[in-house]
Amino acid sequence: RIEHARVAPLHYADKSHPALWFAERLHESLPDSQFIAIVRDPYGSVASGLVHEGVRGWIERWPGTPSRFLGVTVAGIDEYRGLSTVGRLAVRWRAHVERTERLSRLLDPTRYLVISYTDLVLNNEATLRRLTEFLHLSSPLSGPAPELGSLTKWQDVLSEGHLAEIGDVTKTPPTSPP
Repeated sequence: RIEHARVAPLHYADKSHPALWFAERLHESLPDSQFIAIVRDPYGSVASGLVHEGVRGWIERWPGTPSRFLGVTVAGIDEYRGLSTVGRLAVRWRAHVERTERLSRLLDPTRYLVISYTDLVLNNEATLRRLTEFLHLSSPLSGPAPELGSLTKWQDVLSEGHLAEIGDVTKTPPTSPP
């Protein structure tokens, strides 16, 4: 509320990953708030996590206890301990997708929207129109389209072993280039 008050009457946007885990409380505390979740395929997400020190750091600094944010459950903690960083990033992806789906059932659909990262890249204008309508903006959202290569750059980062581990954890086969 303090942050929101500082920017009124403008919009305040936050893109922090942990907000996904507080969305229900934020939804209740900020009655005019809206939430947009962007879901990316596991291979691109894991590759991005490997490359970005901050995301990888969450995995590397895991304190050894259950964590909803990382996808570590009491029952799965021993299995998690045995995973590589790639496997742990895949578990985190799975937890975030499951959380996104759960919020789709819990939150008011006029205040919660899920979009596909692939749609954002391949159908950028239509996705921006959808976002503009969802946010009730008087001016359309615009900006440079995401790079088409962002959908396949994971192929330059992940090894065959990584692909197998991600597939085992997420039960999702690698996607073909568009």
